[in-house]
Amino acid sequence: TAGDLHNALANDGPTLVLDVLERYAEDRMRPHKQDDEEATRAHKLSRVLGFCDFAHPAARVANTINGFSPWPGVSATLGSQTLRLLRAAVASSGAHPSNTANELPGAILDPRFGTIRCGGGSTLRLLEVQAAGRRAQTWRDFANGLRLDPTEDNRLLPVQPMGA
Repeated sequence: TAGDLHNALANDGPTLVLDVLERYAEDRMRPHKQDDEEATRAHKLSRVLGFCDFAHPAARVANTINGFSPWPGVSATLGSQTLRLLRAAVASSGAHPSNTANELPGAILDPRFGTIRCGGGSTLRLLEVQAAGRRAQTWRDFANGLRLDPTEDNRLLPVQPMGA
């Protein structure tokens, strides 16, 4: 996730900077001027970016969840419960029972494994979530206390971020 990358760079950064400065001081590297014409500017992240549409392919949904964790974060509702989606991966398409309800984007295909229907028939696997007011936990731990009624519409619905 973006948070994992941040932590890795925070740990490795000082060593890498010292290495570059040492090589520069010893004339073992040659600086190159950046071509300002090819430089791009990244916009500041905002909560509005944390919107995730399960109608998109699973790879895009997983990238959105992982790329915006921990900030600005991606949230979804399951019934009356709001969840922050912290980690996800594209799941193998495996055999899931097919019915009209689980073909809808956001449908929970297998609550034990956190597999979710996404666009184009692709499947997402939620790895880590955080319920409102609770600590982050693996999907499996969250699912242990999950009671889904198979006759209900058990879908994750995206939460529109504030300011969107």
